[in-house]
Amino acid sequence: MIIELKKYNGKTKNNISKMSVISFVGVFIDEKGIISSDIQVLQRQLDVIDIFDNQAIQAFFHAIEGYFLLFYQREGVSIVANDRLNTYPVFYSFCNEGIVISDEANFVVNKCGPLVQNNQAIVDFILCGYVTGEQTLARGLHRLESGNCIVVRENQKKKIHIINCFDYIPRFSKKNETRNELNDTFYQILLSSFQRLAKYINEFEKIPVVPLSGGYDSRLIAVMLKKVGIQNAICYTYGTRLHPEVIKSKEIADRLGYEWKFCPYTKEKWDDVYPSTEMERFLRYSSGNSITPHTMDFIAVKELFSNYNESLLFLPGHTMDVIAGSHLPILSSFSFLPKYIVASLVQKKHYTFHEIYFREKMNINCRIKRQYKEIKKKYKIKSNEFFDFWDIKERQTKLIANSLQIYMFFGFDWYMPFWESEYVDFFLSLPPRLRYKQLFHKQVLHEKIPEFFPKFDVKKVSKWRLIIILIKELISWPFDDLNKMIQRKKYKFIQYRGLAANYGFNRFCAVDSNFDNLETFAKFFVKKTGIQRIFYFFAIKYLTRNDFDLSFLDNRYFKG
Repeated sequence: MIIELKKYNGKTKNNISKMSVISFVGVFIDEKGIISSDIQVLQRQLDVIDIFDNQAIQAFFHAIEGYFLLFYQREGVSIVANDRLNTYPVFYSFCNEGIVISDEANFVVNKCGPLVQNNQAIVDFILCGYVTGEQTLARGLHRLESGNCIVVRENQKKKIHIINCFDYIPRFSKKNETRNELNDTFYQILLSSFQRLAKYINEFEKIPVVPLSGGYDSRLIAVMLKKVGIQNAICYTYGTRLHPEVIKSKEIADRLGYEWKFCPYTKEKWDDVYPSTEMERFLRYSSGNSITPHTMDFIAVKELFSNYNESLLFLPGHTMDVIAGSHLPILSSFSFLPKYIVASLVQKKHYTFHEIYFREKMNINCRIKRQYKEIKKKYKIKSNEFFDFWDIKERQTKLIANSLQIYMFFGFDWYMPFWESEYVDFFLSLPPRLRYKQLFHKQVLHEKIPEFFPKFDVKKVSKWRLIIILIKELISWPFDDLNKMIQRKKYKFIQYRGLAANYGFNRFCAVDSNFDNLETFAKFFVKKTGIQRIFYFFAIKYLTRNDFDLSFLDNRYFKG
């Protein structure tokens, strides 16, 4: 048995007592509701539980809230646990030496010898940017899923217990409270959360850094920091100076009186940075053989903050919009949908980097239906509650949580206010009619903070229209591929517009190095292929850079 947790050595705290050994990186919210990293508190609590009782271990980690990676050892029992969002990933595999566990995927691969590539995982990777479940791009290399812990006992060195300690389970239950009551409840959660954060910032003399885009999430962080008395925050953004979101970012920072930093992105910078040795180190550091590394912030974080000596605390707005309902499909109003429709809606929302062809589509839908069946049986959830469950369990804990690696790579601390349990529990209890298109969230922000959040209304969808949409989905599902073909013939530049607008080239200047501008890129790629997101290129580049064999894929994925 080998357990090596060394990726975050500079931040890891260790303690040895008469009874046990503990290593911890990250923070948790203690019993007093304070953000803490005092590992002796956790160690004392772990020392008194029955270490041989899996239910006792499950109950302990179910109750811990925060962002962390923890190793604990006592009486021949070793426990490795991560948090509810998997912000500090753990990997494991079995080989001749028994179980190998580490926070570095490459360490596990090196110990267990060369592993065969996982073709099914590669399909996930190029279509949505991450590998679903506990799989990775290598067969035999496993990723500990969010909210789980590994228990290894000394007399069972080749056997492990994976204990599921926590899952986010939507329960659409808040139907009887008035809107005013809901508004007040949410704002109180918001205020108490940022008061806790402000106490942490002041106690540890942190300088908060807000990646401020033009959107609601990061704007809300900056506004609330000001409301709780934080004066020294830094806001930053990047891209092209005349992009609307960059202009909005500066406007918000100026109105709040915060320092604003801007990093211009150019094609020349990308051409210089992307092939560099430092970028190669970051890709290996952050991918975990399972997720497309988040490279968009790389240039900005390095240029703007690498020379800071002060203790910075990055506060990204991930991902209030999702919790508030931005990913809910319109059919989430129906609590009982056929499983093939549930699978189809999940696939359409999340497997979006490239048009999906028949063979891959069938395989993906079968896996989603199987997962839906298992989760429905385990938690008794309704079909419309599965959309949030899948989104959080797969996308948020992988692709989104992995974006935090950029801060850790450069040695900075971070915190995500909006994934505290009070926020999540509140929104996951709201009925879909209040969460669709973030209706409640945007309306309550306008009511409580109108000077920064404009009035927002959503045209009400009638029951008859919903029924028509459902019937259309039921009938059209088998003919999706034909529909896409017709649409692509009819609207030549629909994908071009999507590439330009969706985290795309207009703002980040991330044009492929073989092309001078967006127009020539569009003519060569978009009109001829099924590419739908800029991130497809990052996924393919990562795979080819690491010598994966992609010959098994349908050649239409490389057309053009």
